[in-house]
Amino acid sequence: MRVLIVDDVAPARRAIRSLLEEDPEITVVGEAENGEEAVALALRLRPDVITMDVLMPVLDGYAATARIMSECPTPIVAVTSLSLEDGTVMARMIEAGAVDVMSKAFSRAPKEWERMRRELVHRVKAAARVSVRGIPEGHASAAQVGCNAAFAASRPPAGRRPRLVVVAASTGGPPALRTLLGGLEASLAAPVLVVQHISKGFTAWMAEWLNGSIGRVVSVAQDGERARSGRVYLAPDDRHLRVLPEEILRLSEAPPVRSLRPSADVLFRSAAQAYGRDVVGVVLTGMGDDGARGARAIKEAGGRVLAQSEESATIFGMPRAVIEAGLADEVLAPNEMARRLLFLCGRGEAS
Repeated sequence: MRVLIVDDVAPARRAIRSLLEEDPEITVVGEAENGEEAVALALRLRPDVITMDVLMPVLDGYAATARIMSECPTPIVAVTSLSLEDGTVMARMIEAGAVDVMSKAFSRAPKEWERMRRELVHRVKAAARVSVRGIPEGHASAAQVGCNAAFAASRPPAGRRPRLVVVAASTGGPPALRTLLGGLEASLAAPVLVVQHISKGFTAWMAEWLNGSIGRVVSVAQDGERARSGRVYLAPDDRHLRVLPEEILRLSEAPPVRSLRPSADVLFRSAAQAYGRDVVGVVLTGMGDDGARGARAIKEAGGRVLAQSEESATIFGMPRAVIEAGLADEVLAPNEMARRLLFLCGRGEAS
C-alpha cells in the first residue's frame, strides 16, 4: 500500500511516516509540505491513500482535498491537530471529499504512541479499500437493470403506502445521506430513521450539518419521542434505536450487535415487527453487512428494501450483502432513491 503524507510541519511528517512504516504492508512514497505540492505529487505518484493535514500554507487541506478529488480521485484521511469537537472540521473535510478524519496527537509515551499507530494504520488501510471513482450517480450496472425493471412498475396498493423509512449507513454515509435526504421533501408522508456508524461524539454535528445542507429538520432521536412525517431522526452515539407502533422511538443500552451500537439490524427488525409491509429499508454505503439481517426481516414482513448501487457507493460492503442475499427490490444511487421514496410514500402535510 502506497501512501503520500501531507503536512506543513516536518516533525509531524516524520512522526506519521514512522508510525505508518512500522507496518510492513505500508510504504510511504512521498511527502508534501503544503496543499499545492500535495496535488502535484498525487498526480505524479498516484498513491493508494493520502494523509492530509488541514491548516497549511499556499493551499490548505480543504482546497487540496477538493482539487485532488476532482483531478485524480484518491482516498484521503485527514490527520489534524484542530479540534474535532464541534464537527466543523470533519464536516468541511467530508464535503471536500475526505473519507475519514482523525486527530493528530503525538506523544512520547509508549502506550499513546502505540494507540496512535494502531488508529492511523487502521484508518489508512480502511481508506485504501474505499472506491472513489467519479462515476455519475445515476449510472446503473447491467446486472442491476433487471432487478430495477421488475420493480419499477409496481405501485403501493391503492390507499396503502409505506409509513416509515429506515436507513443504514457507514463509511461514506454522510455524503450519501446528504444526497438522499436532500432529494426528499419536508412533506414526505413518513418519518425517516437513520443509523449512521460514525466516531463517537459526532452524531450531533452530523445532524446540524445535514440541517444546514438540506434545509430539513434533522435531529438526534430522543427516547420516548414520537417521530413525525417528513422529519429525519439519527440514532444517537452508543445507543440502539428502535421504533414501536405509533412512531414511538426507544433508545437502548442493550449489548452491541456484532460489535455495533447503534446497529441497523436492530432498527430494521423493530420496524419490521411494528410496521410489517408498511416500511421501506434503505441500505447505503459501508463496510461489513450491518442491515442485511434486518433487511431480511423487512422482506419477510412484506416490506421493501432499496440498496445503493456499486457505482455510487464509497464502500459497497453493506449494499453488496443485501443484494447478494437476494433482498434488494431495487439497486439505486442515492438521488434515485429519493425520487423512489417520494413515489412510494407520497406527500402529506409538512410537520
